[in-house]
Amino acid sequence: MILEPVIAALGNMAAILDSVEPLICRLASLTWYSPPILGSLNPDNVASGRVLDRIGMRKEGVLRHHRAKGGVWRDSVICSILEDEHNL
Repeated sequence: MILEPVIAALGNMAAILDSVEPLICRLASLTWYSPPILGSLNPDNVASGRVLDRIGMRKEGVLRHHRAKGGVWRDSVICSILEDEHNL
């Protein structure tokens, strides 16, 4: 699962993730194998980075020139949380 920029575009990402993060984690844990739940963000978006950190996601790395916006290639920070790292 990837938390797409659509969620971030809604505005108050912290409030949205507070309500949907337990549901996402619960749904992911219902499968036989629970892959990591992934999030991506613009490296310049410090506020979103704090939100993902607050819900327990860890920075995995940076994808260089991952997305194009306005004709300019931008990097993406990839974060994840594993099944045994979240509280259900």
